Amino acid sequence: MGILVDDATVTIENINYHLEHGKDVETAILDGAHQIALPALVSTLCICIVFIPMFLLAGIAKFLFIPLAEAVVFAMLAPICCRGPWFRRSPSTG
Repeated sequence: MGILVDDATVTIENINYHLEHGKDVETAILDGAHQIALPALVSTLCICIVFIPMFLLAGIAKFLFIPLAEAVVFAMLAPICCRGPWFRRSPSTG
């Protein structure tokens, strides 16, 4: 949960940076979110990759840890999927 809040904070600060440099609100939001999109995706994927070895477990450990790994991976990837359209530029803004 912390990384999701951290990504949101960095995005808001980046949008504020663009606003302070005189961009209009829509352009600042699009530019700020676009600049943070790839680093946020990479950091999220790095966290999810750590849980891949858990899917190779056997025995009791498999039943204990695979649901945890699934929950964490889903919780990390769901916001990325939901906010994906926010990072795309419209044809009019370039």
